[in-house]
Amino acid sequence: MIRLKHALGALALASLSPSAAFAQQEVLEFAKDGRSVISVSGAGEVSKAPDVAVFVAAGEAIAENSVKMRSVFQTLEELGIAESDIQTSNVGVEPVMEERGRQFSANDTRIPKIIGYRAMNALQIRQRSLDDYGAVLDALIAAGANMVRGPNFGLADDLAERDEARVLAVQDARRKATLYAGAADMKVARILVIDDGSASSYGTPRNQFGFLEAMESTPLAKGEITVSQSVQIIFELESK
Repeated sequence: MIRLKHALGALALASLSPSAAFAQQEVLEFAKDGRSVISVSGAGEVSKAPDVAVFVAAGEAIAENSVKMRSVFQTLEELGIAESDIQTSNVGVEPVMEERGRQFSANDTRIPKIIGYRAMNALQIRQRSLDDYGAVLDALIAAGANMVRGPNFGLADDLAERDEARVLAVQDARRKATLYAGAADMKVARILVIDDGSASSYGTPRNQFGFLEAMESTPLAKGEITVSQSVQIIFELESK
């Protein structure tokens, strides 16, 4: 029977996340010493308006692509976009084939002729002044960029938000532990282990990629970026 319990315990640990499995193993070790312990997870979230946008602008043309992209680079420089915030993400050339007209039959095996080449040059751009986003897009379109993907919003520095989320996660774990301990007619004595859990930062990404037309003012809905943090804490309990 003891072997069966150990086997079931090992199976349960294997099905847990690494953080939860570690905490569960620690709980078993503390329990061997006769301590009353509880392992509780906590989560914290902090939301803030983004201050940076990353998008891809591209120029596609059969001819004069390099001329257009030089104009795009010059426009970015004039707009004050730092060189370190501009990175080529894709460069490609592909043939443009003749279209099969009605003179071709369905069983025609002739290889279509190449009538030209289409060049693609895409730039990943990080824009730090979101109030100027619409003006930047309009200027890039005027300079020759005719495709865009994004923007994906983020925070240039989210350290303060992450620290705040960590504090909230610990408070959440302590609140749960106090609740559980009270229900068992006990109280929280102290923290034995804090295991830093997963962290994430997410917003509402936009991955549209299509042809653009110049417009008077490109609208922008920034929304918020949510920074989240989780922790796993083992508390020691004692009688009231």
